[in-house]
Formats: sequence, C-alpha cells, structure tokens
Amino acid sequence: MIKHIRWVAFSILIFLILFLSNACSTTMEALFPLTEGSSLKLPDTGQTLSYTDIPGEDSDYTFNPPSYTDNGDGTIKDNVTGLIWQKGESGEMTWESAFKYCDGLEISGYDDWRLPVSHELHNIIDAGVTHPPLNEVFESPPDTKYWWSGTEMYGRSTNAWAINYGGGIGPKPKKETISAGGTQRYHTRCVRNTVLPDNSINIRDNGDSTASDMKTGLVWQKTDTGKGVTWADALYYCEGLSLDGYDDWRLPNLKELRSLSDDIGRSNPSIDTTIFSVPSTGSSRTKYRYWASSSLEYRPEDAWYVDFQYGLSTHAQKTESIYARCVRND
Repeated sequence: MIKHIRWVAFSILIFLILFLSNACSTTMEALFPLTEGSSLKLPDTGQTLSYTDIPGEDSDYTFNPPSYTDNGDGTIKDNVTGLIWQKGESGEMTWESAFKYCDGLEISGYDDWRLPVSHELHNIIDAGVTHPPLNEVFESPPDTKYWWSGTEMYGRSTNAWAINYGGGIGPKPKKETISAGGTQRYHTRCVRNTVLPDNSINIRDNGDSTASDMKTGLVWQKTDTGKGVTWADALYYCEGLSLDGYDDWRLPNLKELRSLSDDIGRSNPSIDTTIFSVPSTGSSRTKYRYWASSSLEYRPEDAWYVDFQYGLSTHAQKTESIYARCVRND
C-alpha cells in the first residue's frame, strides 16, 4: 500500500515537472486562451497624428492599436477586446427603450445582445476622428448626437452614461432625449459576448509609490504633479519621472486615464482615494481634473482630460492648469 502511494506521488511529480517544462515555451494565451468578450486588453485611442514636438503625446505610444473585422452579417468584431458589436444602430430612443431594443435584437442568428456598460462603450471611441468618433467600419447616421450605455450614474439614477458625437463621455439626464421630452438625439448600439460584462475596477496598492490595475496591467503613480500644470508641462513631467526604479513613465492616453473611474461604485470623486492622492483643497469643479496625452482632433489647441469628480471626459485649452498622474506598462 505504501509503495503504491509513493508510486502515485512520484507519477504526479513527474507530470507536474513535464507540464511546467512545457509551459516555459508556451505563451500565456495558449495556456489560458482568452474567451470571446475578454476585456484584459485596453484598446488604444486610434490617435496617430502628432500635434507637438514634445515627447510623450498619445501618438508616440501604441500598445493595442484598434482593430476591427466586419463579419459581413451586420456585426463587427473588436479584435482587441473580443466583443461583437452591432454594425449599425437604433434610431432615437429613451434609455429604458434602449434596454428593450438590445434585448429583442437578433442579428446573424444571435439574440444575446445587450446594452454596453460605460467602459465598453467608451473603449470603441476613436480619438483620431470625430462626428462621429467611431472607426469607419461602423455605420452611424449623421444626426446622432449621443449613444446610450447601460450604466446609470452612481448615486443619481436620473442620469446614465453616454458618449457624444465629439467623443466625450458623461452622465447625461435620461430625460434629455427627444422621446423623453428633451431636445437631443440619443441612439443605441448593442454588443454581445460570451462572458458577463464587467464594469468593476480592480486596483492593487503595491505598497510603494505605485498601484497596479489588475485588469489592464497598467501601473499608476499614486501621487500626482501636486499642482495644476499645462499640457506640455504634464508631458515633460511624466517623461522625466523616475519612480521606484522605473523611468519609463508617461502621460496616459484618454482611454487609459478614463479606465480609473469607478462608474458603478464611486462619485465625487470617482477615483479610489484610499489608493490615489487627490487635491485636498480647491473647487470640486476643478481639483479632480487630470490631463490625458490625447489631443482633440478637430481642435488641436485643446487636449482631453478626465474630471474625476464624476468621471466625465472632456477637453480644455492646453495652456490651462490641470493636474497630471503618470502611468507605465507593467
């Protein structure tokens, strides 16, 4: 009996050695293939034009360039995230009707369509184009002004997150759309995948001056510039930063910066202040604003920033004084 147990233990040990040896020459994606709909990769903004000679702007770094496949059946596959998107979109409708529209949609034999969560919707924005801010593979009528997400504003159920035709995202009043009595046109673009949508934030404090995003793999500076700086000075600051033995810091692009906003669990501010420092003084309307490295395509004297009071993204003249927090790839 004892000999038999020893033999079984020895066999298991040999199996583990062979498995681990083989794993050394096998990529992680082969060992743990990503299921359709995985959001482990954060798509780039699509901005490729240079707007300054200062190093560190959006176009200077490309990690996961946007890539789409037209499936030829009314659907588009995002090759970075694996999500499947509706190629076209609905007409104008209320936020409540948007849920029903996606729930009842059937395209190419699939009936598991849903309204995208806020981060999914924001991640198909192409910062290299505007009006609409979408890759040309998508179809969109010229009169669309906003697109609904399925995420309500935290603490204010009268508002829901939506992107606008300029590329920004914000918590918009549900009654602002025409069919709810408002004056704006809100449309819907549905999405599907084989895993449940995840709009959560998973940041780990590394116990030093950095924090790691366990979903995107990005490593963040926990502090910031300590004062408002111009966009150019924000680029210089991050490019020159040396922190905890690393000197490859940079100013985050719009999608990277926006990924820190906890749309479903925090507000005023929407960033985790147990990990990240934020200004303790100043107006709540200005003290949570942070520069992104992305310029505004149709107004290059402006750059994007994220206001972490609630998490909206918008733009300002590059000469304005706004905070900066740096990032690096793990």
